[in-house]
Amino acid sequence: MSGLVSRAVAAVNSTLEGMRATGRRVDVTLLWFLIAASVSSIVLRFVEEFVFGTPESESAAAEWGAIGAFVTGLLLVANTRKTTKAKSKWNKQPKSTEALRQPRDHFNAKRPSNEARAAAARAVSPGVESKRNVEDVFEPRRPDARGEGRGDSDAEVKGLSLDHCSQHNRAQRAEEWFAQMQEAGACPVADCYTTVIKAHTRAGDIQGATRWLNMARDAGEKPDASAYNAVIMTSARACKPKLAERVLLQMLRDEVLPDTLSFNSVINAYAKGEEVDAMGPDRIVRLMCEHNVEPDVVTLGAAVHACAGVGDKERAEAIFNRIVSRGKFVPDAICYNALINTAVKARDIAAAEQWLEKMLKDGVTPNVVSFTTVLHAHARTGNIEAAERGMELMRSYGVAPNVVSYSALIHACCKVADVDRAEMWFNEMRTASIKANVVSYSVLLDVCAKAGDWSRAEHWLVTMIADGVMPNIVCFNNVIDACAKGSNALRAEAWLRRLLREESKHSVSKLPYVEVPVDVVVTRQTFTAAASAYASTGCYVDVERIFADMEHRSMKMDEFSLTVLLSAYSRARPRQRERAESVFRNHISRGCRISDPPLRVLRLCLGNARCESLLEELGMKRPPSR
Repeated sequence: MSGLVSRAVAAVNSTLEGMRATGRRVDVTLLWFLIAASVSSIVLRFVEEFVFGTPESESAAAEWGAIGAFVTGLLLVANTRKTTKAKSKWNKQPKSTEALRQPRDHFNAKRPSNEARAAAARAVSPGVESKRNVEDVFEPRRPDARGEGRGDSDAEVKGLSLDHCSQHNRAQRAEEWFAQMQEAGACPVADCYTTVIKAHTRAGDIQGATRWLNMARDAGEKPDASAYNAVIMTSARACKPKLAERVLLQMLRDEVLPDTLSFNSVINAYAKGEEVDAMGPDRIVRLMCEHNVEPDVVTLGAAVHACAGVGDKERAEAIFNRIVSRGKFVPDAICYNALINTAVKARDIAAAEQWLEKMLKDGVTPNVVSFTTVLHAHARTGNIEAAERGMELMRSYGVAPNVVSYSALIHACCKVADVDRAEMWFNEMRTASIKANVVSYSVLLDVCAKAGDWSRAEHWLVTMIADGVMPNIVCFNNVIDACAKGSNALRAEAWLRRLLREESKHSVSKLPYVEVPVDVVVTRQTFTAAASAYASTGCYVDVERIFADMEHRSMKMDEFSLTVLLSAYSRARPRQRERAESVFRNHISRGCRISDPPLRVLRLCLGNARCESLLEELGMKRPPSR
């Protein structure tokens, strides 16, 4: 037994000595593995020799020696791979603070990575584990009583802190580090100014970024294009296209070459601003071409989108032709879709169809947006035959219509109140396994409302909920409107009371059970739709009652509500002229807006002479005669 132990210990020692001689690192894990292998060999030999009585022979010893060598070899291979991987990772890391502080002339060289900055922090102060603590580590230390310590002359250390502040939106702190660099005698170059400028832009401080941009120019430094682009993009996000354009022009005057991003950011600012200006993108595209910066799909899309916002079809087409005529840009489906959309918003359906045809002739494959945009144009005018032709054309080119396409086609049935046709297309959509959404159901309910078919409207409302689509207030308003146009005032008010979670005071046939979603809240349009059902028969008392309930719920009458109430007075027999005049005066005294519809109804109720006299008394412009 003692011989076995002695041989095991000798095997472990010889293995360790061999690893030390070859320079391999011996860690605790490997040592425990070797000891465990030796102990297991001893236990097994003990069991074999003393329990089973098998004498130890030279062949058995050789066998166990081979097994031990095999286990030891596996452990050595595993340890070697582990050590190699650790050394490779170790060699990639800087070994000292000096290695991290590579000469940058300050900042003319490549900016260090986040890992390098974090390693620099750990090198200066081992307690720092995150790159977010770099600035705290690099906080300048005052010299001690012996005059030793890290002073403020280390421009590279301050530069790292300056970068850190910029990366983490600490513009004020970045300015302080910049001032400390100047006090230490370091001469900041353009990259320092750029870092502070970007710190302000990341914080959304356009004024601060512009101020530092001007400071750099006054100091004779020329920031690079990234500094100007940062200010331009921040101005664009703040919807300040004029400021973005001024910075771009200053960039050109400073002889800093802008790129496509510079121009596109300004064009996007004009396209998405509160006051869309089509002339601005046109100027920028011209400027872009003059400086030989090639427009791309983003340029064309943003410029045409800005023109679409104001319905300037001619300018959009001119921009398109100017860019394409350069011969370096091939428009795709997105570009053509933008032009089709511009023509539709300008209410020029013929031009929209012409651009779709040109798109097909130029070999550009249209997508579902291309055809659906034209479908919407036909739906808006109620030209259902043209919309159906557009649907067939879409299918002929192998483009599958989506729920938006079918909703546009159903919407085309509203003008003529063709419920049968609308239901046909709606059922075809469901047959095509296209799930209807709240918009498509709302459009179908609107068709039923236009036809005054309240029974079908209620049927589709129930179907909608059964399909798992929760109706919104617009859907319920369409059902009430269907009851109103179907001359079923009591049912219209019953739906209103259902939405108010109240019991109807009138006896009507049982409404279908529909659970009103919690987030559905009645609006002014809901009360107006219910009141219009009574107004159509001249029941002005009920109209007044509904509107009184509406105002009791802190919803004031608007011009549409006024029109419904005046029409109730006009249809009443006898006509309620005094009430109509009193309500109109009260509406004017509250400063409410007056449009043509209530004025026309007022003229019908009061007569031309009295209406003109009243308007003159109130200092209002006379409405045109019908």
